[in-house]
Amino acid sequence: VWVRFHWTGTWGYSWFVDDVSIVEMPSDEIILNYGYFSMGGSEAYGRTPVSQINDTIILGGEVYNFGSEDQSNVTLDATISNSDNTLISINTAQSLLESGSIEFIEDFAANFTPLEIGNYNINVEVSSDGDNASGENYDNNSYIRSFAITDNLYSLDGIGVYDDESLSVSVLGSNSFTGNEDGLIIMNYYEIRETTTVGGLQAAISNADIYSAGAEIVPFILSFDAGNTNNVYDRIVEGDYITVTEENLTEEKIWLPFDQTVLEPGIYFACVELYSGAGANHVGILDDETLNQPSYATQIYIPSDQTIYTNGTAAAIRLITDVVMGCTDIIALNYNIDANTDDGSCSYSS
Repeated sequence: VWVRFHWTGTWGYSWFVDDVSIVEMPSDEIILNYGYFSMGGSEAYGRTPVSQINDTIILGGEVYNFGSEDQSNVTLDATISNSDNTLISINTAQSLLESGSIEFIEDFAANFTPLEIGNYNINVEVSSDGDNASGENYDNNSYIRSFAITDNLYSLDGIGVYDDESLSVSVLGSNSFTGNEDGLIIMNYYEIRETTTVGGLQAAISNADIYSAGAEIVPFILSFDAGNTNNVYDRIVEGDYITVTEENLTEEKIWLPFDQTVLEPGIYFACVELYSGAGANHVGILDDETLNQPSYATQIYIPSDQTIYTNGTAAAIRLITDVVMGCTDIIALNYNIDANTDDGSCSYSS
């Protein structure tokens, strides 16, 4: 038997195939590829502001029947818990899952106590008549991950929320594409469910040796229509060029302000445009690859191609919601916001 993998590329991207094995197919083997909680979309947010939580959420999982036999009574149990209690739970079943098929098994959770600000775990477990806790293939039937409910930080990525053992992070940087150092745009998909005031973005950046102070980042917001039609310069709001400092590199994050803007319910893209000074000072945005995300969750616009490419990850470009600022000092805004003072000025600390 000759098994061959072959691909010929034309530029920057490459794909790698690893962990290949030829195994005897078990008769009864369902695999929980991943579990999720959702408020209607397929995106798995690491942090969600309390103002953007729906009254009804969906709990579920992607279940794969890897066995040679069809599986009956495929049951999924899912819970959301904090460190003290189980707060939300569902139990749902599908009567049949055919061999080789993949199904999303899910159910609505309603009439629950609203989740307060804090960290939570989602636990999902799946079983069938042929593959359950008494069988030998049950080690891949469960899934657990963390997420956070926040005051005003909205992030696709879970860097700082997920445990280090499960976290998988790479970098999307201004030096990632030869000849496209300046003007590279990274876009994150966000659903706004309640009218929200936004005043800027937070980006987590790499402090690896190839990245240095002096690089510049421009933050902006796109409507769904503009982002979906390649009109990346038709911007709802845009900030100034913000220079990356040594302090930003040490903290691995940077605050990227723009004028306070009201976003009505809908889909938006939170974006950063990267500039390296013609290659003199590169900047890299951390990219969370821990979870399976839909292809549109993080996207990349390459200026030379004038084309948006899907990435299917969770770049650390975070939306700051419902923070009303009383000053616009660009230097001050690159520090952490402590509070707004009564006289309309701002108080900041590094």
